[in-house]
Amino acid sequence: MADGGPDFTPVSVLNALYFYRLFKTLKLDILSVFTYAARYSAFNCIEHLWSPLSNKLAGVQFSPKLKEESKPPAHQGGLSKNELFQKEKVVFDEAILSIANDHWKGAKFDGSPVIAYPVLCGEDDLLYDDYEATKEFLSCPIRDMHKYDTIKKEYEAMHQQLDRHLNEIVFTKCEDRTCCGEWRSEEILQHFENSQLNVKFPAPTQSKECMGHYKTFLQECTNKTRRYGHEGQPTAVEDNLGSCQFGCKAYNFKLKTAKARHMSVFHRRQTKVAPGLTPYKCDVADCGRVFQSLSSLNRHKNREGHTARKNRKETAGKKRASKQPIESSKRQKTLQEMQEMLRGAEARNGTDEEKACAALECIISSDNNNKIDWIQCDSCDRWLHTMCVDVEDPSEIDHYVCYSCE
Repeated sequence: MADGGPDFTPVSVLNALYFYRLFKTLKLDILSVFTYAARYSAFNCIEHLWSPLSNKLAGVQFSPKLKEESKPPAHQGGLSKNELFQKEKVVFDEAILSIANDHWKGAKFDGSPVIAYPVLCGEDDLLYDDYEATKEFLSCPIRDMHKYDTIKKEYEAMHQQLDRHLNEIVFTKCEDRTCCGEWRSEEILQHFENSQLNVKFPAPTQSKECMGHYKTFLQECTNKTRRYGHEGQPTAVEDNLGSCQFGCKAYNFKLKTAKARHMSVFHRRQTKVAPGLTPYKCDVADCGRVFQSLSSLNRHKNREGHTARKNRKETAGKKRASKQPIESSKRQKTLQEMQEMLRGAEARNGTDEEKACAALECIISSDNNNKIDWIQCDSCDRWLHTMCVDVEDPSEIDHYVCYSCE
């Protein structure tokens, strides 16, 4: 698939999940999705052909109100959720009809007349209706992932067949024939049998014969100077955050948030890394401490104030002040804030089972109003009262394992 565009970029994990569904539904041998000219769409002659249509909508304002009403639906009090949704559907449909019947009427695209077919709310034929749930799953806390069990299993299966580069994702059938079935093309299988774990297709270059178009796949295969993925795109290369240090299938990260999420979901307790790579290193300047679990790293960052916001403030100035040791009072304050947040989250969202102390013999009454300290086990991720496990100062412990996991 050539260039999914900004709305379907393969950089998005959410989009990758839906591309994976397409790969499984069509029973494909290989599905590759490129962003051909990432960050360079301004130089794409084909996209310039859209400019007349974009210009016709420049400065256009659509009414947020129904014709017979004086206020937008969002500003009307007393509406139920369904009533608000139905009214906003009418507002949106009127705007879509206005584009098709007024603003784009008689317009041309690359010299050809444009015929707009408006698709009103509720009339689109969707393959899937779980977009909102999938989006929530990808951003929910780790402890809430069990609420999306079906999506979680699909998400984990996707990573077994996903070969991810900066501007390209490739899905290939795995070796388990009960999972993916037999390859439909034996020739393709033989072609990639030696590089199946790291399949990369050549990135296209602009055609000199047909201006505004890119070379075909076969033309690129015979190109002696062909490039792959993000090669030849300097700004994309600068964003390279490297591969997963735990050996996931050629998985390259483009965003820090995506890397942190991946580590939390798949490698929260894992400590064995590929040779030459270091797990869970504090990325704050002048620190660089190494930890064997994500919980230990997060506890260290909160205790020492090594958060992303603080790191940006320290490095944004002309001259970075010399690092000063954090006072014990400030350290204790940071820890107390963490504990208050934990207690508040438990009081709002936690079930009785989630609130329970995991100690073998809990000596604390299950009262959320008690100001009690907690510590998390780096092995099983369960929380325990510090008093129940004889821990006096959790701020001084970088790695804690409960009695059950020892």
